[in-house]
Amino acid sequence: MHDNDVKIRISNYGRSLDKLAELTKKCDKFGVQYSMYDFATGKTRWFQCGGVDFKREQNNRTVKKRFNDCRFNTCLTLERGELSHCSRATNSYHIQGFQRKDSDYLKVSDDKNFKNRLRKYVLFLKPMEACHYCYGTSMDHTIPVALQEGETRN
Repeated sequence: MHDNDVKIRISNYGRSLDKLAELTKKCDKFGVQYSMYDFATGKTRWFQCGGVDFKREQNNRTVKKRFNDCRFNTCLTLERGELSHCSRATNSYHIQGFQRKDSDYLKVSDDKNFKNRLRKYVLFLKPMEACHYCYGTSMDHTIPVALQEGETRN
């Protein structure tokens, strides 16, 4: 990971603190960059990003700005054999039934062109369909940890 300039994001929910300490110690030892979302202590807050019931944002410049400013736009997520730029978008597709475009994800494969397709997908970031229903990670839309359900904006 160090040699390929990979940065990992760690979410601390207050459980398995021994594993968390072990992971961060290894990252430090091998020079792997990481950031910590510390939900357990309340230092980090959840974002009310939007949802399928929200009106779709039609202004592409607004969507592009939110995407460019978003903390999750480089959160490369692998789920069900597909890569996505945003873990929240991946969840919105699989859990909330959002529609998506083929360009929103990359199917992992062993074909000879996969390396080139992967490079292009990772390097050329662009908003996904879910971004049209998302506020992004604006501090105007935060939620205290453990109050996500039923809570809207602060």
